[in-house]
Amino acid sequence: DTYKLSHPVIGQLLLARLSPAQILLLHREIATALQPQRREHSDKIAHHLVQAKAYGEALPYYIYATKRSARSGTNRMVIKHAKSAIALTENHDLSFADDATAALTYLLWGGALYSRGRFEDSKKQLLIAFEHAKNSDDSRLRGKVDASLGRAYYRLGVLDIAERHLRSSIRLCDRNSN
Repeated sequence: DTYKLSHPVIGQLLLARLSPAQILLLHREIATALQPQRREHSDKIAHHLVQAKAYGEALPYYIYATKRSARSGTNRMVIKHAKSAIALTENHDLSFADDATAALTYLLWGGALYSRGRFEDSKKQLLIAFEHAKNSDDSRLRGKVDASLGRAYYRLGVLDIAERHLRSSIRLCDRNSN
């Protein structure tokens, strides 16, 4: 079930009668009520946690929503959720759990931008993913980032850098298969 007021005016009237502290509590309670359905509603939980000013708790839900959107192929939602996760880290002095999580979030964002034909924007996010992936022990992830960067540079016509990233990706894949 989705929790939704039947008419936006009802929601506005309800919120107008609540104090700021009560509004924070209401959002916290909505996030808690959605917990049993966290896989389907991770984005809504994150939203309500942000509204409750529980930024650190919201971050993993936005990351999960980014991954879930990527699996379902909804690039617009990948971009939205990845941007929300990254905005939390930038605006609220938070950090990703580790470099692999940061790299994956930027990789998914860059991949979604690539799929929408936004190759320059994709490259920017993939370069950030690359910096995080370099600090990660996950060579498969580094290979995926290299491959994605290679494709982006290829589409941008920068063939020497594209080739370098694609060759690096192949080396990492060969290393993983042994």
